[in-house]
Formats: sequence, structure tokens, C-alpha cells
Amino acid sequence: MNADAIAHCMAGHRIENRQLRTKNYIKTQHQKSKVMPMNSPKISFRLESALYEEVSRIAAANGKNMSEAARLLIESAVIRRSEEMTDTQLQLVERRLNYIEKRFSAFLVKIAKSAARTEYFASTILLESAGTDEQGMRLREFFRDEAEIFAVKVLKMKSKEEADSTDFVLPVNKGEAA
Repeated sequence: MNADAIAHCMAGHRIENRQLRTKNYIKTQHQKSKVMPMNSPKISFRLESALYEEVSRIAAANGKNMSEAARLLIESAVIRRSEEMTDTQLQLVERRLNYIEKRFSAFLVKIAKSAARTEYFASTILLESAGTDEQGMRLREFFRDEAEIFAVKVLKMKSKEEADSTDFVLPVNKGEAA
């Protein structure tokens, strides 16, 4: 065997020994944890006599000792406190969402106004560029119909907005406006 092969075999042997030692260490630690239970934090405090009697009454009613009853009461108080915090957070989120909803509806109104202006300017440019009077009349009728449809859409949108409903969709086709 050459020197490289011997070094390789020895390195592999060292790795196997290290793995075995790690497995044995984990086993011994696991066995120790079974023998020696983990200590949990302890709290000691004094109670007024009326409160002590109330806790002892609750403990007797539930078939628990005083420390178990005190622990359960503390846990329920902590849970109640976390629920109160959740409620305040939900109220905060609700206020923020209402603000965002109002801003979004204002944005939609701005978009509708911009679309109306765009349609008006497009119609005037097309009417000015119409070659004959007949083409101009057809374009006026087309844009008048389109303007009426758009006005109906805007009125529907405003009526839904007044009813505090924000889920509206402007119809795209000409026949949907009625």
C-alpha cells in the first residue's frame, strides 16, 4: 500500500470513531434526561386571605391542589390578555383597511373622470378630422351613445359608492350599460 492509501484509510477510521463517539454521547444524554427531569421555573407569591380562600375554593371544586389551581388561573389570565391584544390589533388593522378602501374608491373616481376627459378629447379630435359631414354625423352619434353609456356607468358607480359598496365593475360592452 502506498502512503496515500494508508492516510485515506486512517482518515476514514477517525471519522467512523468520531461518529460512534457522537452517537454514544447522544445516547447517554438522552438517558440522563429520562433520569433527571428538567426543572421548570418556579414562582412564589403571597395572597390576601380572601383571594387565598377563593383560589382554594376553585382548587377544591376542580379537584386540584393550590399550586395547580394557581397555575391554571395564571395561564387563563395570560390567554385572556393575549386575546385582548389580538382584538386591539384587529381594530387597528380594520381602521387602516377602511382608510385604504376610501383612498382606493377616490382613486377609482379619478380614473373615471380621466377616462371621460380622454373620451371627450378623442371624440373632438376625430370629429374635426372627419372628411365629410356624413362621417361627422356618424361619429357624433357614436360618441353620443358612448358618452351616455359612460354616464350610466358613472351614475351606477356613484350610487353603489353611496350605499357603501366598493365591489363594482364598469361594464365594457355597449349592451351591458342598460
